[in-house]
Amino acid sequence: MEGHESESIRAGAPNPMRQLRPTTILVVEDEGAIREAVRRALADHGYTVMAARTGEEAVDLLWARGERIDWLFTDIRLPGKADGWRVAEEFRFAHPFRPVIYATASASDSERMVPGSLFVRKPYRPSEIVAAFRRLSEAPASPYETAVPGTVRFVANAAVATRDRPS
Repeated sequence: MEGHESESIRAGAPNPMRQLRPTTILVVEDEGAIREAVRRALADHGYTVMAARTGEEAVDLLWARGERIDWLFTDIRLPGKADGWRVAEEFRFAHPFRPVIYATASASDSERMVPGSLFVRKPYRPSEIVAAFRRLSEAPASPYETAVPGTVRFVANAAVATRDRPS
């Protein structure tokens, strides 16, 4: 399937995600063991990781230290009033082209993805999240520039949202 993914990406097109060398990732996950496993896997691969347990904590971090957060990894279903969708929308408000990876166990939860994001279905291995960030950073073009608007393209255990560009 990996070869199929590369067929849908235009060779040589600029990738705004690639120009940003990710160093700090915000991980938003309410399950402590999962949050720690993902944090540790990303840190082991050289990333700086900030973590939040709820959507509210994540939004507070985004407003307080948003300029330092390069990428976002968020569970969709979080306790409290702010879910992962809200966290991603707040992140993209400040950083329209920075990558977002969503995670959830629900099959129908990919409907509100921001453009150029990935969707990973639970359960997953932390190494899959590291691989997803690497795949995003190495892609020659952003997915929403090359695929049909309004669709979600599944790649292995991940899907790439391809909605229209944000205005």
